[in-house]
Amino acid sequence: MNEGSRLLNENEIGSIKLADVAATMGTTRNALYYYIKNRNDLVAQCYLRSCDKTSQYLAQVVKTTDDPSKQLRSFIEMSLIGDSDEIAILNNVESLPESDRELISRKLHSNINALSQIIEEGQQSKLLKTVNANLVTHMIISVIDYTIQMCKEDSTSDASFQKIRTDNAKPFANFLMNGLAKKLDENFNFPQYLESELLSNFNPFKASDSKEQKRRELINSASLLFNQKGVLGASISDIGANLGVTKGAIYHHFEDKEELILSCYTRAFDIYDAIIETGVRSSKKGMEQLMTIFHLNCQAQAAKAPPMIVPPGSYSLPNSLQDRSDAIRQAVNRMISLAESQGEKRPGAYGSTIGAHFFIQKWLAENSNVTGYQIANEMTKVIATGLCI
Repeated sequence: MNEGSRLLNENEIGSIKLADVAATMGTTRNALYYYIKNRNDLVAQCYLRSCDKTSQYLAQVVKTTDDPSKQLRSFIEMSLIGDSDEIAILNNVESLPESDRELISRKLHSNINALSQIIEEGQQSKLLKTVNANLVTHMIISVIDYTIQMCKEDSTSDASFQKIRTDNAKPFANFLMNGLAKKLDENFNFPQYLESELLSNFNPFKASDSKEQKRRELINSASLLFNQKGVLGASISDIGANLGVTKGAIYHHFEDKEELILSCYTRAFDIYDAIIETGVRSSKKGMEQLMTIFHLNCQAQAAKAPPMIVPPGSYSLPNSLQDRSDAIRQAVNRMISLAESQGEKRPGAYGSTIGAHFFIQKWLAENSNVTGYQIANEMTKVIATGLCI
């Protein structure tokens, strides 16, 4: 399970081979079949163990204290520290057979409900702020998962990975409980996300040109499916079926899947660049700039055609796009430095907030009565000022 979980955290399901699992364990592929039926069974068992571990953490914090705010803080710290077992992040549950998917989903929802109940009890006790508990619970778990992946990328060994997680546990919990902002103008108005306006100065597509319009529709549909299923999990057939076109129609516009992926990422970075520019123009205060780009990213991921997400470890960007990614990171770092120099930012890694956006499309599928702007308001409030009253 440890080796399977490690590979799942570093790759998408579609790229994992049982032969690789066996090789890293110093055994044969046939020997693995004594414990698992196939690759999907391995993934399902890893995901189930993750759900069980989360359930254990929740049960433990409830037994430790009656204070919901302390329960929440302890859960966040426990989840980030983990233990000697590698725990798989539940990124690709949708790719599993229906029977496995339903079992994992039931356990996942049970954990979501348990953590939501802690938040709701904290609100009733006037210890935690009034928020959409279910939405914020999903955000907390998403941010924890992403932060664990960040710690993994920064580590050089299992020992260093554990040390980084342990060292970051309390500061990370402080960030979610107290927020990043020492102060934030309550009357500050966040802009609406409108892709057509954001990209008005450099949109490469012409709506009047039917060929370019169809190409844009394919990129939009593919971006959504790649976010939901992963780059390897979403096939050309899936993308075509989502739009009601054939594989041949897609290949009329794109030479191969790699070109389509590159086009999706190019569109995403056009949007991310525009969001950064909007953030810079929104205020002379670094914290307001940071919260503006966070708010716009939430809205973008809640849109019908969200930009492609660049999760860690799942896909290597071409050099040209890696340069754009680095430029965005540098721009965000300038905002962070400005906020710190103005005395507006508490200690905490803004980079962890990237993971806050990953769950939005899946959550919206079950909560369609909430707008993207409302989602962004709730999430930004937590990131800025935390959950504690």
